[in-house]
Amino acid sequence: MSHSNVPGMKFMALFLSVWLSGMPVLLNHAVIHAQVRADCRQQLKQALAFYNARRFDRAIGLLEDCLENSERTIQQAVEAHRLLIYCYLGKKQVRTAGQEMKRLLQFKPDYQPHPLLDKPAYIALYKSIRRSILQQESQRLKSAHKGGSNAAWYLIGGSLVAAGIVTTVVITSQRSNKTRPANLPGPPQLPKK
Repeated sequence: MSHSNVPGMKFMALFLSVWLSGMPVLLNHAVIHAQVRADCRQQLKQALAFYNARRFDRAIGLLEDCLENSERTIQQAVEAHRLLIYCYLGKKQVRTAGQEMKRLLQFKPDYQPHPLLDKPAYIALYKSIRRSILQQESQRLKSAHKGGSNAAWYLIGGSLVAAGIVTTVVITSQRSNKTRPANLPGPPQLPKK
């Protein structure tokens, strides 16, 4: 080998050593990522078992951990919210269950309960919260529309006033040009005493 290729070989050797030393880190991250998803899946299974045993507080703790996990899937998050709502309903905390239903609908706006699998109390809560959200959205849109239409009327009114002023000035200046004589007489003489 010639000496001109030695710097390139050094670079290649350095590149390969850095790349190969990073592989365990990348593989480790992928394994951790898969474990996190598996952990959330496992937390959901454990939370369901606690829910069925009416140990709602234990289930709630696991479900909140799952929701805080940024690596969870969308389906896992929906299932965690759903089971949290059931836990709060089981604890007779309807207001908290409603707040959790709102969070679920904010996270997944097109969510709908399963008519055969979900309990009537859960479906009734869903309908109530959904109706409340739709009413709030309707009121927000009405007030935004009302405010927007007032602004439009102010703009139209201001434009008409400005157009009226311009028209008056133009017409007045045209009339004054036509009625003014070309040579004006001088001022009258003052009477002598």
